[in-house]
Amino acid sequence: MNLIYIILSVIVFALSLYLGILINQIRLQKKNNDKMLKEYEESFKKKREDLLQSLYTLGLVIEQDQVGIAEGCIRVKKLIDLDDEIRFHEKLTPFHKAYIEFSEFDYLDAYKNLSNQEKFKQDLKRQQVEEKHQETIKIAAKDLRLLVDKILKTGL
Repeated sequence: MNLIYIILSVIVFALSLYLGILINQIRLQKKNNDKMLKEYEESFKKKREDLLQSLYTLGLVIEQDQVGIAEGCIRVKKLIDLDDEIRFHEKLTPFHKAYIEFSEFDYLDAYKNLSNQEKFKQDLKRQQVEEKHQETIKIAAKDLRLLVDKILKTGL
């Protein structure tokens, strides 16, 4: 009878020891997960801040005519699509509308492969579209800067 109690005591002790090891592993895993989550949040916050700073700068250079309306619009559109908070903001609608028209043009390698006559036609048409959207894009660029400034001041 004593032997059974001894065996049961050893089993209970072993199970208790195993349970302690499992609880410690869970605690360490939770600590590691919390650390990884914090690092991810900090990384996300930094990337979003960089994105917003880029948008602010683009808004400024569009307002100051340091970049063409077409190029500025395309760049802004690509960046605002990366941020769900500002993606569909009503004051940024002109970027979406103008982007649709600008996306019809060839660019980079496709543009380089065009004949001189085709390049001239596209440049002329692009210039007309830029003139059409110039004022609304400049207003939207100012609104973009104000929106980004507000987000950066209130915290990400």
